[in-house]
Amino acid sequence: FYGFDTVRLARNHADEAHVGQHYAIWMEEQGYTDWRSAYKPPTGTNTTQKHRWEIPEEYHYNTWIAQESEKQLAAYAAADEPFFLWSSFFDPHPPYLAPEPWDSMYEPGSISVPGLSAGEHERNPPHFAMTQQVKPDFSPWRESGFGIHGMQSHLRAPEQMVKDVAVYYGMVSLLDKYIGRILDSLDAVGLADNTLVVFTSDHGHLFGQ
Repeated sequence: FYGFDTVRLARNHADEAHVGQHYAIWMEEQGYTDWRSAYKPPTGTNTTQKHRWEIPEEYHYNTWIAQESEKQLAAYAAADEPFFLWSSFFDPHPPYLAPEPWDSMYEPGSISVPGLSAGEHERNPPHFAMTQQVKPDFSPWRESGFGIHGMQSHLRAPEQMVKDVAVYYGMVSLLDKYIGRILDSLDAVGLADNTLVVFTSDHGHLFGQ
């Protein structure tokens, strides 16, 4: 997250290997010295996580982001000056991982995944339709302007998709908890009535559609 004169750096989606920076320092300071066991190699040591993230919620990056945001809001209230705070959460985002109990909050059997409309991908670039193949060959597209996102997407079994969606919903609920903490803090320090709050995203998510 960022302010006019403060930066805290991290760049991670769940257990990706490039974890580090201020977030890793914070985990060490909190006494979570075994944090590498919750992340992929080469930085971490865990290669087996699926849906349940083995990191305790108290060390999850949502906790860190909310905690640092609360500290900044308290400092801004004391300074009584105009301020800017960008609390940049990473979730929800693949890979679909959430700590207990959020990973099992939603029952996959109660979830339905929307399908495609007839002819939907006829209006899209060709690599969109390729995502409906089991083993698509994206090699002609990798060096194109379309090679940024979607180059690893492929057709997946519906029973696997609903498990992903269930954990995705858990990630959303966990995010909601910590955004709520920031909004509560904004109110607690007396800044809520004079602060513009914007909730936005850098991109959407189509879940295999």
